[in-house]
Amino acid sequence: DGVLNMVGTFYGCKNLKEMPVIKGCIPEKTFWDCESLKEIKIGPDVFLGPAAFMKTTGVEKISVDSANPHVFEKDGIFIYQDFLDDFGEMHLSYAMPSKCPQSVSVDERTTHITSCAFYGCNNLKEIDLMNIKEINGSAFESCESLEKVTLKENSGGGIGERAFYECKNLKQMFDLSKFGVGNYAFYKCSSLEGEITVGMIGKYAFYGCTSITKATVAYLDDYAFAECTNLKECQLGFAPPGPEREYFSANYAFQNCTSLERVVYYGYYSRPFICLEFKGIFEGCTSIKEVINYTEYGDKSWVCEKIAKEYPGLVKYVVYEE
Repeated sequence: DGVLNMVGTFYGCKNLKEMPVIKGCIPEKTFWDCESLKEIKIGPDVFLGPAAFMKTTGVEKISVDSANPHVFEKDGIFIYQDFLDDFGEMHLSYAMPSKCPQSVSVDERTTHITSCAFYGCNNLKEIDLMNIKEINGSAFESCESLEKVTLKENSGGGIGERAFYECKNLKQMFDLSKFGVGNYAFYKCSSLEGEITVGMIGKYAFYGCTSITKATVAYLDDYAFAECTNLKECQLGFAPPGPEREYFSANYAFQNCTSLERVVYYGYYSRPFICLEFKGIFEGCTSIKEVINYTEYGDKSWVCEKIAKEYPGLVKYVVYEE
């Protein structure tokens, strides 16, 4: 009857070249990895689930029925889904890899970039995300030519897992201080330059970002900056967005950061965590000289006390004075 009810209905159908006529919803990941699909046809009553066309890199044509109240195409390249009336949101759901231009400015009403939206868009060099609040998982994964990402208005939000995974030419990124960053978000973005400031951070978030020289971050996580061989200083503990985390883990967070000399930690945590893990946090950090703990009242932080036990003589405590 043309109605799909299952997530990933055509997952891995690599020889599928034409879409069936679908009524109602195209569920999440329906055409995931359908690399031979040549045309996307969206009718008047079709609603798109998240990442409906995940990794469909062979598309050559997009058509959306003009009677569809929520889904529309732009320039024959992009598919947007409009939730403005109901939720105040608009999603960019898909960009055609074969026709994606080098420079893109998303529709200024857009609030979300859907998972894998630009996956495989190897021509893309720069993008203005305008007013984006959420960049979902793998949104720009393996965009090999991407160099610059900007925001017109930065109101904060989230960057999903693997969002910029192995974007090896990415040099300039908008201010991340109001954003949480998911696992592997900037994994091996080896050209990402200079200093970064970021809120929440996930596992392997900046692993192998060999051009970063300084980082300011609310919380660490496992392997967060491992193999960042030019990182010289990291500042921890600035006021993060949202509540304190109850679980804090930073195993091998700076593994093989051979240029790292100094880590500065501001403040202390007023309540215990469920778990504190710092196994091998400075493993392979051949240049590390000091970890400085600034506190308001002279109270030693749980974090730095934990580090001091594993690395005797490395931690220095300093009372903070305004």
